[in-house]
Amino acid sequence: MAESLAPAQRPARRPLLWIGAVLWGAVFVALIAAFFLRGDRSAPPEPGVELVAADGGEAGAQLLPNGEAPPAEPIYDPEGLPAFALTERRGATVTHETLEGSPWIAGFVFTRCATVCPRVTKAMADLRKPLEGSGVKLVSLTVDPEYDTPEILTNYSDFYNAKEDEDWLFLTGDRGEIYTLIGDGFKQPVGYEDGHVDPNQAIFHTNNLMLVGPDGVVRGKYNSQNPGEMVKLRRAALELAGNAEAAPADAALADDAPADAPAGAGE
Repeated sequence: MAESLAPAQRPARRPLLWIGAVLWGAVFVALIAAFFLRGDRSAPPEPGVELVAADGGEAGAQLLPNGEAPPAEPIYDPEGLPAFALTERRGATVTHETLEGSPWIAGFVFTRCATVCPRVTKAMADLRKPLEGSGVKLVSLTVDPEYDTPEILTNYSDFYNAKEDEDWLFLTGDRGEIYTLIGDGFKQPVGYEDGHVDPNQAIFHTNNLMLVGPDGVVRGKYNSQNPGEMVKLRRAALELAGNAEAAPADAALADDAPADAPAGAGE
C-alpha cells in the first residue's frame, strides 16, 4: 500500500477556498449595492401627477410628470440668420431683409471647384422646374469670394442657363462675413487652409442644401446628393410657400439641366 502523505505534505486547499469565498462575497455585495443605488424606479408618482410619454427633444421620448419635458435647444437660431449684406452677380446688394417674405434654398459652392460643387449646383438647377412660379428662391453662395467676382459668377450661372433667372441668386462678398453666415447661421462646416496651391484642397464646405423660411429662420438641411432628401426639400419648400399641392410624391426633377460644370466654368 502507498504510504499516506504526512500532514505537512498535503496540498493546502483551505486558503484557496477562503479566497474563492471572499471573491464571491464581494460580487454579491456589489450587486446589492448597485440595486439600491439605482433607486426604486417603480415608485408611484405624487398624488395628482400623471406620468405621460413626452418627447424629450434630442434625449428621446421620456416618461415625465404631466408630459412636461424641458424644451430642447433649437439647432438653428429661432431669431433667424445673422445679418448679412452680400453682392449678387448683377451688382445688387442682397441682405437678410431682401430675402424675407419668401422661402429660399441656399447652396455653397465655388467656381474653381472640381469635386462636389458641380453636383451641388446641378441639384439646385434640378429644383428650378418643380419650384417654378412658387416664389421659392435659390441662393448659391460662393465660399471662394476673392476669386468668384460678380463677373465670374455671371458666367458660371450662364452655364446652368440661369443668367436671366431672377429667382436664382449667386452671391459673393467678404470671406469672413460669408463664413460666419455659413458656420454660425447655417451651422455647417466651412473653412480655408493656407498653404495649398490647389483651391480644391484649400477650401472645404458642406454639400447640404439649406431651407430658410419666409421669416429668415433655417428650417433644415438636405443632402444634395440624396434624391430622397431632394424630394423632401421640394415638398417642404412648397409648403412654406403655400403651394403644397404642387409637390406630388413622385414629382420628377428637371431633365433639361446641363451636365456637371467643369472646374473654372465661370472663367
